Amino acid sequence: MDILLKVLALVFLVPGFYLVFAAKKLVKKYHFDERVKGPVPEGMNEEDIKQYKFQRALVNLKLLGMLILLPGVVLVYFAFR
Repeated sequence: MDILLKVLALVFLVPGFYLVFAAKKLVKKYHFDERVKGPVPEGMNEEDIKQYKFQRALVNLKLLGMLILLPGVVLVYFAFR
């Protein structure tokens, strides 16, 4: 059972770390910033809007990575207890 928890923890940790640390490259490669929807603050020029959407896509991807990473961290806590 202990080995299963360690392997399962790695299954969650590796993709979570990858998403967090490679988020900038992934946003640029797959153009996630173009898919961002929602209100844009008024008074921004075109370049500021582009940068705002890029940062918003970057934060969303990093949050997704952290959500995937969290169960792995909890499993590591219980596996090495």
